[in-house]
Amino acid sequence: MSCPGMVNQDAYGDNVTRTFIYWTADNFVNTGCRDLLCPGFVQHHRSVSPGMAFRQLSVVNGPQDDYDMVITQDGCNRYKSVAYEFGGREVEFGGYVSNNEPKTTINPPMGSGEFPHEGYGKAAYFRNIEVIRDPYAGFEIVSKEEVSLYDDVPPCYIIGEKAYLPGSPDGYNFYYGGPGATNCNIP
Repeated sequence: MSCPGMVNQDAYGDNVTRTFIYWTADNFVNTGCRDLLCPGFVQHHRSVSPGMAFRQLSVVNGPQDDYDMVITQDGCNRYKSVAYEFGGREVEFGGYVSNNEPKTTINPPMGSGEFPHEGYGKAAYFRNIEVIRDPYAGFEIVSKEEVSLYDDVPPCYIIGEKAYLPGSPDGYNFYYGGPGATNCNIP
C-alpha cells in the first residue's frame, strides 16, 4: 500500500496535492486500486478520506504544516500499512514521481523540490514514524536499525537517513525529495 499525498491530473482532473492510497497484491502487474475505489476500504472519519485535497501545504522557507495519518491492518491481514518490515509485512514511506508526457524527458520535483540535506523548512519530511506490533501495546517508535533505505534515482531524488526534526527529537524522522531534472532515467 502506498500513501499519503500525490498530484495526479489524470486521476483527479487537477494539479492539487491530495491524500491517496494505492493497493496492489502483485507489484502493479495485474492488481491495483486507488482511494475509495478499493473494495473493503473502511473510512473511519467523515472529514478525512483518500482523494481529498490538502488544505494547506508547507512552504519552502515558510510555515511547515504536518498531517497525522494512521493506516491500520485488519485482523485478517488483508491490508498492510504504508522501508520498514515487520512480521512479514513491509511498510513504505517516501515519494514517487512519474511523467506521462511522451515528448519530454523532464522529471518533476519530488516533495518540496529540495534535497534532504537542505533540512527543516526546505526539504519534505516524514515525522514520528511508528508501528503497532502488538494491538494491546499501542504505537512504538521505529528504530534506525529496523529501516532500510531505497533510492532508485539518486541524481534527481534522495531519501535521507534518520534526522532530527524540531518537536520530535526521539521519533524516527527523515527528509526526502529533490528537484527532478532532465534525463533522470526514470522508467
